[in-house]
Amino acid sequence: MQTTSSVPLRGALLLVAVAAAGCAHYAVRPMPGAPAIPALRSAQAGVELTVSEPRDAYAAFDADLRASGVFPVLLQVANHSAQAVTVSPRTLKLTGQGASYRLLGPGDVSERIQYSPAAHYFSWGYGLLGLGVVPGTVDHFRAEAANRDIWRDLRQKSLGETTASAGGMVRGFVYFEVPESTAPLQLTALVTTSDGGALRYVVDFPAGSR
Repeated sequence: MQTTSSVPLRGALLLVAVAAAGCAHYAVRPMPGAPAIPALRSAQAGVELTVSEPRDAYAAFDADLRASGVFPVLLQVANHSAQAVTVSPRTLKLTGQGASYRLLGPGDVSERIQYSPAAHYFSWGYGLLGLGVVPGTVDHFRAEAANRDIWRDLRQKSLGETTASAGGMVRGFVYFEVPESTAPLQLTALVTTSDGGALRYVVDFPAGSR
């Protein structure tokens, strides 16, 4: 037997389900700290290159980058030499399982994970006829605000072509197009020095680090 007190409760559950499903939101998360795995560090000629652990890189974004085919890499270059060095995303190469993966810009990543103002959702809730599927639409203004936050976060965290002066450090994310079921194995990077030289780094991702 249904009591009258259960009807408002069911209505409240419905409202909660609809509100949760239709709310577009993006929260900015902090950058990862230094990796605990020594294999992700490499140094030569006083210049140290560090790569983040994949799980930490994914956790820096409030979106499922992995499911969207995006592999983020947080690159840090600490310059302990006596001359300036420059790092550029164009000199990076990510490989694995016989494949080389395409570099993505922050705009490419944003397009993959942003909300669609016309997106539809379905949630379970109680209506006049009992339990059923309730359709709805993501709020246009919330979606636009969330998309601006996504783009701003990706842009601010991204690494462009940057020079680290003697004693300085640069860090930022680069993004690659990698299928969700694939695990990259190796990152190759070239860091150029102010005297025209080049330092080549090879970092292997340990098995199970992703």
